[in-house]
Amino acid sequence: MSIILLLILITYQTVASVMDMRDIKKRKGIDITEKMRIDFYKETIIWGWFPVGIIFLFMVFTSMSIQDIGFRKIVLSDFMWLNIAVFIIVGIMIISLAYQVIMYFSNEKFRKETAIEIENKKNSGNHYDEVVFNLILPRTLKEKMYFFFVSFTAGVCEEIHLRGCLMFLLSDIFQDLHIVVIGVIASLLFGVFHCYQGMSGVIKTSIGGMLFVAIYFVTDSLVPGIVLHFLFDFSSAFLVREERKV
Repeated sequence: MSIILLLILITYQTVASVMDMRDIKKRKGIDITEKMRIDFYKETIIWGWFPVGIIFLFMVFTSMSIQDIGFRKIVLSDFMWLNIAVFIIVGIMIISLAYQVIMYFSNEKFRKETAIEIENKKNSGNHYDEVVFNLILPRTLKEKMYFFFVSFTAGVCEEIHLRGCLMFLLSDIFQDLHIVVIGVIASLLFGVFHCYQGMSGVIKTSIGGMLFVAIYFVTDSLVPGIVLHFLFDFSSAFLVREERKV
């Protein structure tokens, strides 16, 4: 049953990634409206929960449990130095995100510099950057409200699907593989499934995936990764100056 579920999830995610790439190509050079962004957010939320629904359906008919996919009590690993290293990296990330949000609300110069940086990325000639920055980043208050749920969906669903469940299935199928190898495979797949962001996006999300695997490993729980993933994604709402509709 593990092989069947793994094939279903990988097939689903592959198809979803290809469709995302197709949609991005279709939107190249198009002026993205608030309605288009919100429609995109709604689709992202619905399809984000789809594989989670499949996973929980399998739990009903198999012996796989919610604990198997990472919903366990937090217990630190025996590798003290790894624990310390991960906590330092996570601490730096949280401080960086907090700084970004504080500066967004309190510093006009920061908002202008961030806007210029995003504009440069949009005009870099990479059509993925152009569409991704235009389509994904919320501009209006209404978009940011929807983006909250997009970020929540990504934090919960991607950690369940592409971290907890994927690593459990790979470990169950390939029992001779070391957990580190399983983690690397899961991280690379996590990056590949973000191919709609271009090669730089694949590399960045693969590296990010390895950090979330490390968090999962040192805490033995999916919950810290879910919280950090949500915070990391939702912080993007504080990159673009809010537009007010007239």
